[in-house]
Amino acid sequence: MSKHHLFAALSILVFCSISFGQASEKPDSLQISTDIGKEFDEKLLQTNANEHKKSVHKPFSIFNFPRTKYTGSAGTGPIALNDPNFQGIQFMVGNYDEFRNLFPKDSKDEYQVFFAIITYSKFTSSSPQLVSSRNFPKYYIGQGSLESKSSKIDYFAFIDSNGKSYAIVNGKIFDLTENGKTLILLPAEDGSMNFIQVKTPYLTFATLHDYYRDLLNNNEIKALIGKAKMKKE
Repeated sequence: MSKHHLFAALSILVFCSISFGQASEKPDSLQISTDIGKEFDEKLLQTNANEHKKSVHKPFSIFNFPRTKYTGSAGTGPIALNDPNFQGIQFMVGNYDEFRNLFPKDSKDEYQVFFAIITYSKFTSSSPQLVSSRNFPKYYIGQGSLESKSSKIDYFAFIDSNGKSYAIVNGKIFDLTENGKTLILLPAEDGSMNFIQVKTPYLTFATLHDYYRDLLNNNEIKALIGKAKMKKE
């Protein structure tokens, strides 16, 4: 081997040695976030841990992380659509602390809708849906599971205190802030499913039912539902 080639080979070995040496980090450089050692509401933790063991919530089991005492509230329930072809569920965020900025100034409304899921199916049933303030004051979450004759629908949604919110439905991600907090799901007999996402206004418990009944009578929405049905038949 010539001196030139020998020098080049040694240079490569030295460079590799230096690179590997720089890649290693000492344990004292770790950045760690933990709840270990913090003061928690022990009574709430024990209650939650017991609920977690017998939980029937889907798609995620919840409620066994410890929490400090906090003030926060959320709500969920069916949407009164007065149409046997549809079933709707809404999730609401409470008017507390950092989430107050999502409500009109000086609003006395206790809740507003942050996610609604409506299914078009004559055979829809639902597992217990849940909305939780356990991530308060930064987040609220909602989740549940629906079943039609041809499809199983698992969904999860969350909103942060700045109003940014997303939903995941059967693995598909929906930006609720950008494209709307209402999803109309159209399961078909072949197991496939279409969706309609609607950018809906500020809704409270007093206004949501009338709004959604009117929405389903909207000509554009009805035309899209009819088009999806024709495509599958």
